[in-house]
Amino acid sequence: MSKAMTTLHQFTLTTVPLEQYFINTRLGQGTGFMWKIQNQYYLVTNWHVLSMRDFFTGVNLRPDAGRPNILRARLMEMSQVATVGGTLEAPARGRPPVIW
Repeated sequence: MSKAMTTLHQFTLTTVPLEQYFINTRLGQGTGFMWKIQNQYYLVTNWHVLSMRDFFTGVNLRPDAGRPNILRARLMEMSQVATVGGTLEAPARGRPPVIW
């Protein structure tokens, strides 16, 4: 019996540093990783990185209750560093912001 081999893309094994901002104010940092489905890449990160809240209690992780509207990711490709900025939609109640 032969076993199917899973092929992983190099980005899947790489951590992507993330920075959270509200307008020009830096709120914090986190990490994520890239996942490829067909020809589309997706950034995967934890809920608390986008919501800035504790998952179990819902309590804000910052004393000023700041939440990001910009998420910056530093990606490496062919020995060049690029900063990709995305705008986050205002979160619905109980849901994290969505990058568009």
